[in-house]
Amino acid sequence: MPQYREPDPNTLFSLSPKNDKAVEVVTHELNSHLVSLIDDTLCLDVGHLESLSGSSSTLATLGRGNADIFVSGSNISKIQCSFEILDNGIVLFHDESKAWSSQVFGEGATAFEYGRRPRTVVVLPNVVTRIGFGGDRQNLVVFELVWRSANKEIHEVMEIMKKKYPSKRKENPRFSRTIQGDDTVAPTGVCTRVGPQSLAMRWKKFSHIGSGSFGVVSRGVDLDSGRLMAVKTLTRPAHATHEWWMQTLNREVKREVNHLAQLKHPRIVEFIMSQGWGTDKLEIFMGLKDGCLESLIVNGSSHTPYDIAVTVMKHVLQALDFLSVRGMVHRDVKPGNILYQHQTESEPDQVPYSFQLGDFGLSNRQELTKTLAGSPLFMAPEMCKDVFVVGEQTHKADVWSLYATLLWTMDVCGFRSREFRCLDEVRRVIQATTSDKDSSMANVCEMARIEPLERASAAQMLVKCFNGEGLSTQRAQVPPICVLPVTVATQTGGKAPLAADPSGAPPEAGPATPNRPGLRGRDPPGLAAGQFRLDRAMSRPPTRVTRRSPRPVRAERRAQAARRKGNKAAEAADTPSFLVPDAFPFDTAGRDITGP
Repeated sequence: MPQYREPDPNTLFSLSPKNDKAVEVVTHELNSHLVSLIDDTLCLDVGHLESLSGSSSTLATLGRGNADIFVSGSNISKIQCSFEILDNGIVLFHDESKAWSSQVFGEGATAFEYGRRPRTVVVLPNVVTRIGFGGDRQNLVVFELVWRSANKEIHEVMEIMKKKYPSKRKENPRFSRTIQGDDTVAPTGVCTRVGPQSLAMRWKKFSHIGSGSFGVVSRGVDLDSGRLMAVKTLTRPAHATHEWWMQTLNREVKREVNHLAQLKHPRIVEFIMSQGWGTDKLEIFMGLKDGCLESLIVNGSSHTPYDIAVTVMKHVLQALDFLSVRGMVHRDVKPGNILYQHQTESEPDQVPYSFQLGDFGLSNRQELTKTLAGSPLFMAPEMCKDVFVVGEQTHKADVWSLYATLLWTMDVCGFRSREFRCLDEVRRVIQATTSDKDSSMANVCEMARIEPLERASAAQMLVKCFNGEGLSTQRAQVPPICVLPVTVATQTGGKAPLAADPSGAPPEAGPATPNRPGLRGRDPPGLAAGQFRLDRAMSRPPTRVTRRSPRPVRAERRAQAARRKGNKAAEAADTPSFLVPDAFPFDTAGRDITGP
């Protein structure tokens, strides 16, 4: 008996034959380079060699053509099936036969579903235990999958897959022994679903993220595409009636789902689909990320908080600008709702993270936002009942929240670790950071102005700090940032006083700046257009006066002739009179036209 080797160390899994036809496949001379001995059984190793298909995502192909594993027989397609691996480490079994004659078996295995294309399904240790293909019953050839990491959790298997593949794969010996006359095998692609589908989502949970009042958030995998997802599962409480549950879903949850479904932007977490409406368990599927900004800072990173904050500011401003164009307010921007994905390909001087804005449970249309919402530490003043009367909220509230998030990220003035006694104290600390000209926040202090109309928008900050990169607003429609009156520096350290008094009193007016443009074309404090000697005008009561009406030359000549004749009636008929407002009792040359 010839000596057979043990499985290659970089083998991901092996195929153990379970019927006579499968034994013939293992012992075929074209497959001899894949054979290893496991528990006295000859098996075929998969994953340690490059595929003949030329696709970097293909582990191995099976068929009677130019396949990695040769399978003879007229009822076997040239490429019958294949194993694919995704970037996340998930392995897919792909039925490529025209007759759809491949299938998976095992306790808990998810079989191919009729009408779903492409015919792919996730194969996991201890879930999909066997594959079969060929014949009417799809069991002409049957293999059992022997995993090298069968006793590990799913996320551990994924990490092993990502580390082993594809950098350690060897060249396939059959590259020089291709079968003459066979068609070239096209690289196999893997399609993922990114929108609502008519077919139900089939998924498997592999870890827990968090929980709330009505449900949990889990990490899961789409069993048909291999895509990793964050799955929010909402379950009706045991004490609640079905009618109450349906009303709650329609009133609260459907708003979030509808918002997510219409938002397609690289800086906003992607919505995949939802299912279970009308039942006691609702599932919402979103893209899975590596974590949130809060966990990134708390757990530590090799990059400085300042570098991370700069990237967070850029990416979240792009998301907020997109929302403002759509007329939406997020209302809960905070470190826990800013998700990140590690980028393998990034510039050496850049932070290798891509940040996205998630959790739109409190988001709403701008014209409807008049209720209290958000996290108190990051809440804008106009959203807080304890400080201001709740009024109309705009996307400027999200800009304030982002500023507070940046303070938390860099721990400016101990913002992250400080224990605040009240919301007013939070506002005072935030305002103190805007008045320190030597602070790292000096260049973005416009984000934390008390008055929303004076506060910079996301688009304005993108233009100021990042030259408009990632703008959703048209560049020509972005006005200059509102310039506030210059305050007098204090005697200690040359620092300017706070932008607003902690008591909430409006700041005193500064010197007029008539030549500086205001926000959205408004005139800055000082003399507005058409105003002259406002102090004198306000001291005079309203006066009925006559003002010369622009008339054609002929009508003007008739009026002059009438005045020469002393015909007062004609003059009154040709020159209408009106009540002049208080602030405008002077003509354009500044002459008093009110008369005695």
